[in-house]
Amino acid sequence: MRGRFKISDGGNSGLYFRVAYGPGWPDGYEAQINSTMSDPQKTGSLYDLVKNATTLVPPDTWFDYDPLRRTSRAACTSRSRSTASPSSTSWTPRRKHASGRIALQQHNDGSVIQGQGPWIREAVS
Repeated sequence: MRGRFKISDGGNSGLYFRVAYGPGWPDGYEAQINSTMSDPQKTGSLYDLVKNATTLVPPDTWFDYDPLRRTSRAACTSRSRSTASPSSTSWTPRRKHASGRIALQQHNDGSVIQGQGPWIREAVS
């Protein structure tokens, strides 16, 4: 799964995956999309699992996001620069959410998220 996104200054969003359908916040994994909002987990974080506190992508800048990379780390590419986040910490998916849907979050008033995709390819075992 991957997508191309742009978040406004002060905006906060997330690309959720393997989520259960239901009310409230999605129950699944969240690849954070946040450049400048006060939440300390920035783009490149897998929320509450792998934390990134560094702004990897400036606000209002398109970037490619690939949270399920083969390296098991969230990765984003902006202006032809690729980064894996955070540093070299790898993430092993917990089987708590083995399957499910995808969702795009618009977290707070004034948050503007734009996207292309996401593109999804079924895993081959």
